[in-house]
Amino acid sequence: MSKTISVRIKGSAKSAASGQRKHDLREGKQPSYIDANLSYANSIIIAPFTGSEIKGLCEIRRTNATRRIRSNAYVATNGIITFGYQAQATINRLTPQEQDKMFQSVSESIAKKFNNTLTGLVVHRDESAIHAHFQMPAVNRNGCPNSKERVNYSELQDIAGDATAYLGITRGISKAKRMAAGEPDRAHIHRSVKQLHEDLPRELAGAINNHRATVARLEDDINNHTTTVASLEATEKNLRAKMKVSPLQLKPVNAEIVVGKTTMGRKKTALVRVFKADKVTDFIHRQQVIAETYTKLRGSMQNALNKSKEQAETIKSLEKQSGCLLEKNECLLEKVGDLELVLYDRGVMPGDIPSEIKRARELNDDGQGQRL
Repeated sequence: MSKTISVRIKGSAKSAASGQRKHDLREGKQPSYIDANLSYANSIIIAPFTGSEIKGLCEIRRTNATRRIRSNAYVATNGIITFGYQAQATINRLTPQEQDKMFQSVSESIAKKFNNTLTGLVVHRDESAIHAHFQMPAVNRNGCPNSKERVNYSELQDIAGDATAYLGITRGISKAKRMAAGEPDRAHIHRSVKQLHEDLPRELAGAINNHRATVARLEDDINNHTTTVASLEATEKNLRAKMKVSPLQLKPVNAEIVVGKTTMGRKKTALVRVFKADKVTDFIHRQQVIAETYTKLRGSMQNALNKSKEQAETIKSLEKQSGCLLEKNECLLEKVGDLELVLYDRGVMPGDIPSEIKRARELNDDGQGQRL
């Protein structure tokens, strides 16, 4: 589910392009999430243009333009290539040279789609996950802005997935397919960086809490199931013991009875072994009681078995729910990772979010972030 590649692009004005270049080349003060001891491992495949340089290239390409580029217009298209957590393991097994070749193949395929050229490509290995930044002029070879090439976000993912298919890495499931499968709107409607910052931690905490509650219920059910089985085994053992022991030994007694008369007129008797009527009655009554007890015990055993089966089915269902929650948890963790990359690449640290929002409001901006 996470062996996927993702590409995000955004337009940058002259100053933003220069700021992105400094971040890519690790020039000047860098955020604390970067491990400076690993920066030597980064690959500068194509050193990005400065804001002035790429603006100049755009001016040259705009041969049919009647006016100069506005000071706040986009002069660069910056992109970032990232991977899901399972795909990262595959990428990490490649040599740095193989990784560079792969990133170059992906970025060049995207530039070709825009009929454009790469003016920057840097691979970062000094952050939490390997990724690459690429740069293109905002105006392509035909003098047309990239925004007018009608290349949609889904097409970029297809291009990236095709370029890494040989590694078993594909694009994620498209929004159209996710919507067709019944995914709720909140999962695919684009949210701003501010909204993601506010929503994702809450969603992640909720998923983790739900998972923990489910696991707790599962453990309780397992304990109850174990207790039921133990009780059932004890009941069965007790029943078998009672069935082996006779509850009453019905023994005959000696009795003298008259069997005739002698020649002298005397009674002729004999000793016989007989069962007393009251003993026989008592024996029959006790046998009936034991039979009823056996019947009740068998009924209890059957009920216990039925409950045990029901609990086994419940445990299977809970295990399935737990697995689903774990998958959702992993998805949210990936989204949080993507959000961190977006924030970091914009030079915004998590602790700076409140001040960034406040500044945006002061500028009469609604805080909506562009897709990266």
